[in-house]
Amino acid sequence: AALQIYNDALKALKNSLGDEHQEVGWTHNNIGVIHHQNGQYDLAMESFLNAIKGYGQQGDQEEEIIHLDTAYIWSNIGEILMRWGEWEESITAYTNALDVLMKLKNAGIYTAEHDKCSSSLMILSTMQNIGKSYTELGIYEKALEIYSEVIRFYRADEMLRYSENSGSQNDCVGRGIDTSTDMARVYQSMGKLYMYLGNTVKSMDLYLQALSIFRSIDSSQYIFDIASLLGNIGWLHLKKQEFEEAEAVLNEALNVYNRNGVKDYDESVRGIKSMLKQVDIGIKRQSSPTQHPFSHQFHNNTSLQRNFPDMGDEISNVTAMENYAESLGNRGEYDGAIRSYSEALAIRRELAIGTESRKHQIGIARTLCNIARLHAVKREFEQSQVFYDEASRLYKMNGLTGTKPNGRDIPDQSGITASFCGLR
Repeated sequence: AALQIYNDALKALKNSLGDEHQEVGWTHNNIGVIHHQNGQYDLAMESFLNAIKGYGQQGDQEEEIIHLDTAYIWSNIGEILMRWGEWEESITAYTNALDVLMKLKNAGIYTAEHDKCSSSLMILSTMQNIGKSYTELGIYEKALEIYSEVIRFYRADEMLRYSENSGSQNDCVGRGIDTSTDMARVYQSMGKLYMYLGNTVKSMDLYLQALSIFRSIDSSQYIFDIASLLGNIGWLHLKKQEFEEAEAVLNEALNVYNRNGVKDYDESVRGIKSMLKQVDIGIKRQSSPTQHPFSHQFHNNTSLQRNFPDMGDEISNVTAMENYAESLGNRGEYDGAIRSYSEALAIRRELAIGTESRKHQIGIARTLCNIARLHAVKREFEQSQVFYDEASRLYKMNGLTGTKPNGRDIPDQSGITASFCGLR
């Protein structure tokens, strides 16, 4: 009903005002919002692009008229592009939105709905989406640069508002608009980036800053943010082979989930339990070095060193890594998932040395397939093809066959399917 009303209104507006008028543009946007809510993203995108045209591309900038509405529309476009994994295009859309927002802020133009507080909140959110898009593209240094700009903007904005209020409480906080939680998430995002880049010290510092902010807020609203950060911190301790510290932090995270009714089959809980399994293996090796001489440094490039390890422990370690990788992939953290699968792959290859075990070969193929699938999701089709080809060769050597999606040489954006990979 609402869609029909807007379509009828659009027809009347275009007849009287033409294609380029802000009323026409905003009606296109409202139609797009309905399509978006219905999961019709192609139709929503078409409507949002028509909305931008209705405003004269990016807001009649040639006439020095900047419409706030276009910032919302560009953000809507960016959200769909992120959903589609079109990261470069999403950066363009969010950058256009940010350009409009900053021009309005610098000109001191606000409305009752879009005042200084909501303006700052939208700017911070838009910049974070740009940073996330660069992260998904694997351009970590640029993502860090964007997040650093977010922090500078936040601090400058806080100082200005403090000055305007003569040192009194931040008026935004008083109205329930607290941008400090945005900063906590920025610190967490930066922590992950530094972890990917191998800087565990900087990563730990940022995670702890984020954790401190969330814990300072007297609200149960952020309890799962706290649990997630505890998981991140536990993973860093695990990576550094600080097993006792990892165990304490990860158990705290698990307790948070359990106290708040999160079930054992939840992806986050499974990820925590997988890491605790790795912790248990690590503690056993440290306490019994003569029985377990194998030492594996997480996320480094040193060769695996082992003499006669307990094969069962190694398989358990691989399983824990792959379970954690799967949980990361399900949360959309594809780079972290690829790293964890790659660690598991390295161990699987070591275990297969000097053996003709069909079980080991199929295990390697399955892990290769998971890595190929993740690269395909990231639209890194050439990398995906390399892993796919090796997986396919191993499957065929062991009497198994599979078909690539759509029969294409390079996987499509849906990735390698589980039906080809076999057991996950």
